[in-house]
Amino acid sequence: MQIGRKLWRWLDEPYAINTIGAIAGAFITGFVLIPKTSTKFTLIVASAICLIVAGVAYQPAATLGDLALRRALSVGLTACARRRVDSHDTADESW
Repeated sequence: MQIGRKLWRWLDEPYAINTIGAIAGAFITGFVLIPKTSTKFTLIVASAICLIVAGVAYQPAATLGDLALRRALSVGLTACARRRVDSHDTADESW
């Protein structure tokens, strides 16, 4: 019975934090970001926050030297940067 309680406690806290974050994110997006800026800017901000959180949360094993992972990350980041530069060159400055 003690193991079951520990398991539920281990699962409850991240679930509660996720729920609070979802509520706050929906509120901020709907009532602050979109009305004050634009949908495009809101999507860029949300994407940036997701990438930052993923980068902070990712904790690889100390002995992991996965070349394919490094290659995939570098290709993905390069593609994101390239798209950002290309869209900035051709986009209007409305946002």
